[in-house]
Amino acid sequence: MNARYLRGRLAAACARAFAATVAGVAVLGTLAPAVARAQGVSWQETGIRIESVEVRVRGLESDPKREALLADAVRRTLALYPTGAFDRFFADANLAKVRRLPDVGGAEYAVLPGAGGGLVIVVDVEARPGAEAPPAATGLLVMEPGAKSPFPTLWQRGDTYLKLGLTSAINFNFNDTAWYGRPGPLLDGNPLVNGPPGTGSFTEKSAFVDLGAYGITPVTESLYVYGGASFLVSASHGQDLFESRDRTYGAFEDGYVGLIGGTTTARGDRFVWNVSGGRKKFSIGDGFLVGATSGSGGERAMINYSPRWAAEELWLAEARWNVAKLQLFRIDPDELVEIDTGTRVDGANLEIDWSPRLKLGATHLRVPESRQGYFLPDFSRRSREGLRVYGARFDWLPMRGRPGAVLRGEYAEQRHADFAMRATGGWLQAGWSFADARWSPQVTYRYAALSGDDPGTRRYERWDPLLMGISPWDWVQGMNHGKVFGNANRTSHRLQVELRPRPTVQLISQYWEFRADEFNNIGGLGVVTTLSSKDLGSEFNLMGRWFFARHAFFQAQAAFTQPGPALTDALGRAEKPWVFFNTFVRVSF
Repeated sequence: MNARYLRGRLAAACARAFAATVAGVAVLGTLAPAVARAQGVSWQETGIRIESVEVRVRGLESDPKREALLADAVRRTLALYPTGAFDRFFADANLAKVRRLPDVGGAEYAVLPGAGGGLVIVVDVEARPGAEAPPAATGLLVMEPGAKSPFPTLWQRGDTYLKLGLTSAINFNFNDTAWYGRPGPLLDGNPLVNGPPGTGSFTEKSAFVDLGAYGITPVTESLYVYGGASFLVSASHGQDLFESRDRTYGAFEDGYVGLIGGTTTARGDRFVWNVSGGRKKFSIGDGFLVGATSGSGGERAMINYSPRWAAEELWLAEARWNVAKLQLFRIDPDELVEIDTGTRVDGANLEIDWSPRLKLGATHLRVPESRQGYFLPDFSRRSREGLRVYGARFDWLPMRGRPGAVLRGEYAEQRHADFAMRATGGWLQAGWSFADARWSPQVTYRYAALSGDDPGTRRYERWDPLLMGISPWDWVQGMNHGKVFGNANRTSHRLQVELRPRPTVQLISQYWEFRADEFNNIGGLGVVTTLSSKDLGSEFNLMGRWFFARHAFFQAQAAFTQPGPALTDALGRAEKPWVFFNTFVRVSF
C-alpha cells in the first residue's frame, strides 16, 4: 500500500470525522440541560491522575497577603498534588482538617474533568466571619461557613476521621446488530458465553450498590493509620453481550489498611510516604499500561458498566518529594473466574511535575507469575510469565482556563526473560484548547499503534494488553470495536471534539479509523487468525455528562460501528453496523 493512498485515506477519514463530530455535538446538545447553578461533580474519579489544584478564597479580597497565606495553608493541609492519583477518602479526610483551620469558616471541593483526560480539583474556601464578604454561591458549590463535617462523615474527633462510602448506579443498555450480526463465529469458544444474543436488538437493565466505611487516625504527630472496606452487590436483567440469564452477585470490593506519614523541612521541602495492602483500585496515567485491575461480567453481571475496580491484592509503597513521586507495587488483578490467568504484576512508577505545563513519567513492569500464553505462527505456545515492560510518557497541557496546545504521548516496549520478544505500543495526541471561546472547545487528534506479530521474524512482536484500559474514553479503543478486536495488532486514528456548555456539562464526540498492524492475527479472534485486509472498520461515539449535584451525575453515550473488509471477509455477511446506546445515573459519597 503506497504512501499517497494512505495520505488520501487519512485525509478522507479526517473529513468524515469532522462532519460527524459537528453533527454529533448538535445531537448531544439536546441531552445537556442548562444548569444555572450546580453544586459540583462526582464520577469514577478515584485513582485518576490530578492535572491541577486550584484554591479560591472568599472574604479576604481587601487583604491579599492574608488571602495568599490562607490559600497556601489550605493547599498544604489538603495535600492534593498534580501528578498524584485522586483518592476521595483522603480528600474528604483532609477537607475535614481544612475546615478546622483557624481562619476557615467553610470549605468544599469540586472535581472537574481536565484538559488532558485527568482531573482538576477546585477548592472553595470561605474565610472565618470577620471578612467583608458574606457566604455565597461560587458557581460550583454553596458554602456554609461554620459547618464542621457534613454527611457522609460518621465520626470525627481531632484528627480521627470515619466516613461512610456509598456508590450506586442504575444503568440501561441497548444493542442492535451486536457483533455485526454474527455472534456465532465471534463468540465461539468464549468462556463468558451463557446464552448469546441474536442478530436483532436487545436490552439490558442493571444496577449496583457499593457500601462501606473508611477511616484514618493518628499514631503519632506525623504518622497515621488508615483503612477501608466495602461490599458491592451488582445485578443484571435481560440480554447482555454474552448472557441472557438474570444475575445478582455480591462480594467485597475494597478491603485495605495502610500507614501514611511525612514531614516538611525548614526550607519548605515536603516529603510524604504511604504504604498500603489489600483490595484497592490502582492505575497509572490514563491506563495505557495499568488501568484494568478488576473484571465485571460473567457471574458478576454489569459487563457494560463495569462497577468493580479493586485488585484482589495491591501492595503499594509510595514516596513523594515535592514534585516527584515514586511508586513500587505488586498487583494481583481480580480477574473473572471464567478467564482467570493467575497473572501477578510487579512494577515501579516515577512521575515528575516538571513545570506547571509539563509532566513526565516512566514505568517498569514485570510478570513473575502467569498462566497466560502467547501463540507463535506455528501455533506453539510461550508463557506470559517473564514479561518485562518499559514505558515513558509526557503531558504538555495548557494552564487551566487558558487557551493553548495539548500535546501528550507515551511509548512502551515489551521484552521477555525467556525468549526473543520485542512488542511495541505507543500513542501521540495533539490538539488545541480554545478555553477562552464559548463552550471552551478542545479539538485533538490521536494516533496509536500496538504491534502485531510478523511471522517473517524469529522474535515475537504481538503487543500484550496486560492491564490496559479504563473506559471507552481512554484505552478501551471503541465502545463496540474494542470488544471485537482488543488492544493488540492494530493502529487507530481518533479525532475528538470536547465542549463545556457549563462547568457541569461535558460533551464529547469521537471518530475512529482502525487498521491492523499485521495480517497475522494469531492470538486474537479465533475465527480471524489471518486477515485478508488491514482495514478493520470505523466507529463514531457520542457522550454527554451532566453533573447535576456534587454527589451525582447523569451520562448518556452511543456508538455506531462499521466493520471493515478484514472482518466482513472473515465473517461472511457482516456488513451491518453495530449500534449501541447506554445511559445511567450514578451517585457517590
